[in-house]
Amino acid sequence: GLSVAFAVFSVTLIQVNYDLSFDRNFKNADDIYFFSMSYSNGDRGITMPTTMAKEIISKFPEVKNYCLVNPNTPSELLVDIINSRGIKQKFTTKVTPVTAGFLDVFTPEIVRGSTKDLFAGQGKAMITQSTAQKLFGNENPIGKTIYYHFSRHFYNNQKSNLVTVMAVCKNFPKNCSIENGIYTLLPDDEPMNYNYNGYFVVTKNSYGKLLSQLNSEKFFGKESWQEMQKSDKKLNVELTPLNKAYFDLEKGRLTTTLSLLAIGILTLIIAYINFLNFSIAISPTRVKGLNILKIIGASPQ
Repeated sequence: GLSVAFAVFSVTLIQVNYDLSFDRNFKNADDIYFFSMSYSNGDRGITMPTTMAKEIISKFPEVKNYCLVNPNTPSELLVDIINSRGIKQKFTTKVTPVTAGFLDVFTPEIVRGSTKDLFAGQGKAMITQSTAQKLFGNENPIGKTIYYHFSRHFYNNQKSNLVTVMAVCKNFPKNCSIENGIYTLLPDDEPMNYNYNGYFVVTKNSYGKLLSQLNSEKFFGKESWQEMQKSDKKLNVELTPLNKAYFDLEKGRLTTTLSLLAIGILTLIIAYINFLNFSIAISPTRVKGLNILKIIGASPQ
């Protein structure tokens, strides 16, 4: 029973550790914040346009860097590669358009190739180790071309349906907001297209000041700010620490995680109590056995 309890506790602890360590693998994890906007009626927007992100970093020096990620790409996108024998092969993989700040915000560890000018323009890509193995096997993927099977409107202003592999990075863990696959440049989009998740690097000392400025006339502009003050539907900008965004955005539930931990601990305590009860209950039998051994002349040793 105690062994089973330890097994149950170990399984629950694995899931609890998965949840509580979500998005903690990045070097800047403590300084990365997720951008969102909430309304007084309970609605919440978790995406933003490319123009808004550029405006924030230009107006507020408290922001050290930022990255936008397109969350609306399919998990399994059809791509073609030409192998060493000149044969076209089809694969499915994740393709994620990101802005140039991806390298500084999420700090991927490069294992092959170079990130120099990687996001200087379209037509270049970085891939993870698992994707490189899947697409190219043991061949060197640097300089190889990947062809997409989608229209040029896959994301705004795409000029080509192919990219050249410039770098390979280590895989990101599963308990992470960034999925493994192919990363390409996300170009500027229209101001009205609220399609992208925004991540901002801000030091803890500057967090409070930046948040107050984002909820002021300085960010929204004088006219927009005055209209917002008159409206019944108030808007509030939020910067959620990345390691809390997993629960805050309801990708996971903190109550469920804590409940699992409590169940694991309770199971262990109950099993330990049962173990003590059985040990105490069997004590008279053990004493009786020792007395019998002494009577028949057994050695004390």
